[in-house]
Amino acid sequence: MKSARWLVVLMATLFACSEGPRPIVPGDSAADAQGRADVTAMDVSIADVVSMDSVATDSGTSVEDGAGGSDAAVVGDGEAGCGTTVASPPYSDRVTNQEFTDPPMCTGCPEPFAELNELDVPMLPESSTSISVSGTSRGATQCEWFVSNSSCGHTGGSIATDFEGTGRFAATIPVFCGTNVVRLVCRNDRGARVIVRRLEGTRCTGRDLRLTLSWDEPGKDLELHLLRAPRALNSSTDDCTWFTCMAPTGLDWGVVGDGTDNPRKDIDNTGSFGPENIFLDRAAAGTYYVMVEHWSRSGNPSTADIDVIVRERSVARLRRTMFARQFVWNVGTITFPEGRFTPVDTTQDCNASWMSTSRGCDLPLP
Repeated sequence: MKSARWLVVLMATLFACSEGPRPIVPGDSAADAQGRADVTAMDVSIADVVSMDSVATDSGTSVEDGAGGSDAAVVGDGEAGCGTTVASPPYSDRVTNQEFTDPPMCTGCPEPFAELNELDVPMLPESSTSISVSGTSRGATQCEWFVSNSSCGHTGGSIATDFEGTGRFAATIPVFCGTNVVRLVCRNDRGARVIVRRLEGTRCTGRDLRLTLSWDEPGKDLELHLLRAPRALNSSTDDCTWFTCMAPTGLDWGVVGDGTDNPRKDIDNTGSFGPENIFLDRAAAGTYYVMVEHWSRSGNPSTADIDVIVRERSVARLRRTMFARQFVWNVGTITFPEGRFTPVDTTQDCNASWMSTSRGCDLPLP
């Protein structure tokens, strides 16, 4: 557990593969029944343009951010016309405040949402990068969250839900600068209840990079990393992760003393589902490396999804199935100023080299 990890790291400070990625066929979940249209690539051809729940690029294929985003769709126009490599989330045609069931006439669907005070505010607090969401939808057995912005960026994941019928759920989820459309979807075997809320955040020119990791219930504590050269996994200076990057100032990268080019990790989770989130407002020129550790010593193999969002636009969603404990997933690289993402999508067993530094995998990765 990360609380234990923090204690070990603090004391140390005081005293001194798995199966490869697979496309998810539409129909794997009820959300796919919404008829989500495929979207086109931005500046390059992508062999597999697939749904929100799928691998969005082929290994070795680079994706650029589309430089400038002048063709970005407005949220009110629906995300399906954005022209990113990642298809829209479910119910992306619903962009105004509303609540409904799917199917429309649904006997036995989860009951209306209650206690959702966090979504009933006209404006997010200044400089918010995440919000806590909690409430109930009685009868729900599983809930999901989705967040979209006005520049063709979107992400989502599952929420831990009380399975005893109360439908209570809680999660901390990332938000974008400016306009956000938040969708919560709670399901049971009869159908879904959906709530849509449009939230305004602090206006900004857009962050250069955001990474959001989510996973399933069997995965117990996955860990997201963003590295720069010399790119040593779990480095105290070159790896933005749980023990280096949770402070408001993040790590001092780029120009010394300039906080705008520092990475930050603002959401960290130690159990099932996630999410975890890392962002970089302004990336100094160079190559950055995205990696994920399966931290658990007892958790079962997991299915993990990561959203890569460059300059507020979604460029890839990759999925890793059968991600075993104490393995490391090398997701890919992003180079700036081009904003080019290149997937690597490999894993490495780190069980024999785990925690000699009390910080996870000690192999010289990537």
